Amino acid sequence: MRPQRAAFVCLSACVTALLGLVCAHAQQTIKGQVPLPPPRPSSLSPGGAAPVLKQPEAVAPAAITSAEPEAPEPSREQLRACSLEWRNMKKSGAAVGLIWRDFSKSCLGRN
Repeated sequence: MRPQRAAFVCLSACVTALLGLVCAHAQQTIKGQVPLPPPRPSSLSPGGAAPVLKQPEAVAPAAITSAEPEAPEPSREQLRACSLEWRNMKKSGAAVGLIWRDFSKSCLGRN
C-alpha cells in the first residue's frame, strides 16, 4: 500500500471512530441521561423561611387629560371622502409637509 493511501485509511478510521463516539453520546443523552440541574440555593430550600416580599403600595391611576376635547366618531362616508381627498392631494404633491392626522382633523371638521 502506498504511504498516502495508508494515511488516508488511518485518517478515515479515526474520523469514523470519533463520529461513533459522538453518536453514542448523543444517543445516551436522548435516551434520558441528561445532566441534572445545579443544586438549589440554601436560601430557597423548602425547610428555610421564605423571603418576605413587600407589597407595592396602591397608587390611584392618574387622570388622563386631553388637550383637545373628544370629537364624535366620524361616519364611514366622512372618512372615505377625506381619504379620497388625501389620496388626490398626495398624488398632486399638495400634501407636502402634511401628515394624515393633521389633515384628517381639518377635513373631518369641514365635513
